[in-house]
Amino acid sequence: EHPDLLLDLHESDGSWTEGVSPALVVPSSTAASEFALSLLESPALSDFSFTGPPPAGSLVSAVDRRLAIPALLVEVPDALGRAERVAAFLAIVDTAMDVLGMAARTGSTHGMSSTKQARRP
Repeated sequence: EHPDLLLDLHESDGSWTEGVSPALVVPSSTAASEFALSLLESPALSDFSFTGPPPAGSLVSAVDRRLAIPALLVEVPDALGRAERVAAFLAIVDTAMDVLGMAARTGSTHGMSSTKQARRP
């Protein structure tokens, strides 16, 4: 058994993006390409662009090749403020959950106090 999806979340220094907007780095496989297109159709991801392929030997490349599941690298420019970066990551996770048919939504970081969290030793 294997996961349905891999999202590898990164903060970028501009290597993968042409501007100050988030980008999906997409392998050339059909599974990854189709999933990326489904994500990019969402109004929540209107600021996202896409590029590819990911670097050879990267986690995304390996998972795409070995497991044949959608595997995407998510690059959010570190030039964005912290709140904007977090919002971009939450938007991609929420949208991916919607595309996969998962009812739960990540919500905002402000709602975390209502969930059980692991205690640190």
